[in-house]
Amino acid sequence: MTRSYKTKLHVANDAQNDFLILCMAVKRKLFNLYLNVQFGLLETRKQLYPDYDAFKELPKETQRQFYISAAEFEKVFNHVIRVSGSYPAWWDQAPQKTRKQAFRDAERAFRNYFKGLAKEPRFKGYHARQATYFSGSIRIQRDRIRLPLVGWLRLSEFGYLPIDDQLQKTGYHITGCWVSRWANDYWVAVTTDEPAPIRPVSHTGTKLGLGIDLGVKDMAVLNTGEKFINISKTHYYYHVEKMKKRWQARLAHRKIAAEESFAKNHPHQKAGHLTSRGIEEARYYLARWSAKLAKINKETVRQAIARIVKLKPPHITVEKLNIKGMKANPKMAPSLQKLGLSYFKTWLTWQCQKHGIELREVGTWYPSTKICHKCGTYNRVQFHGTMADLAVRQFNCPHCGLSIDRDVNAAINLQQATDYMVLTATE
Repeated sequence: MTRSYKTKLHVANDAQNDFLILCMAVKRKLFNLYLNVQFGLLETRKQLYPDYDAFKELPKETQRQFYISAAEFEKVFNHVIRVSGSYPAWWDQAPQKTRKQAFRDAERAFRNYFKGLAKEPRFKGYHARQATYFSGSIRIQRDRIRLPLVGWLRLSEFGYLPIDDQLQKTGYHITGCWVSRWANDYWVAVTTDEPAPIRPVSHTGTKLGLGIDLGVKDMAVLNTGEKFINISKTHYYYHVEKMKKRWQARLAHRKIAAEESFAKNHPHQKAGHLTSRGIEEARYYLARWSAKLAKINKETVRQAIARIVKLKPPHITVEKLNIKGMKANPKMAPSLQKLGLSYFKTWLTWQCQKHGIELREVGTWYPSTKICHKCGTYNRVQFHGTMADLAVRQFNCPHCGLSIDRDVNAAINLQQATDYMVLTATE
């Protein structure tokens, strides 16, 4: 399997910093160049064949004329564009693998778009998150990493990346390396090819397994009654979010002031990309506070799942949530966006696979909240299938008289569920 190790980099050398920025710029330019060509082919296809159904009935050779793959575009770039010299010469300073990866990423974006897995690809801007790719002679020691044409770079976290001696003993090998820049910080992600880490554990903590109910009031509730708070409702999260909004407002005001000043001094000219020291300062602090919010959300999820995995259950059962449908509610959408339930499931799947825990998933329409876990009665007195059901926090069974917290009852029902799909099986 392919595994990625990500950690922070310390780039203290100005020459290395300039070269990384150059590689990211080249990758962004080539990505946009591929998008420009592919969008031109699609526009030509729409003009020649307005009816898409009739176009699909044409021979495959005719359909391929309006799509260019990454390999074909690389040939055109090397034998036509580079020979003609109609591009900046500094593009050649970036490694060849970096230029090739830009075409692959653009092709993957279009394939996902054609399959309906993603939205239409967008052009990458200068202020977007930048990344570049390295491959080849990559060496890793405990406290530093050496990249091709860059040299040695100091790592922020010692001993996390797999070192050269460890790779030689285990037979793993490094397939590539990504260097990204986010909020003026550099991050390195090393991808390795290694077998799946299946580690069966002794299930001593909870022999009956665990059921996890995800929600908005509390991020996660276990069938044992343990609750993990929603970090977005804490005072510290509110403070960080407030600072982010403050710098967003400052950036907008400074942009408006720059446009008004330009219009006053140059009334007959059109304002292009305006910048100033104040605008760049606002962009910097806005990026820092935005990154801080993202890190808080991610670390909260990881700490919660670490505590769950330490219980060593034989299996964990979660519910398949319709996140897209839930976000249609404008009152719930902001809270769901902050929770990151999709990342919760992704990280839980990986940790269950790593520690040999079976992960089960019940269907979207399984009424875990509305069924009494003691007698199995469907509670139609409190729950009517409307938005008012969200206000019910205490489950009172009309048949057996059980009174229990709504989320804990749902978690127990998930633990006892018999109709499920296994996401990670143990050996």
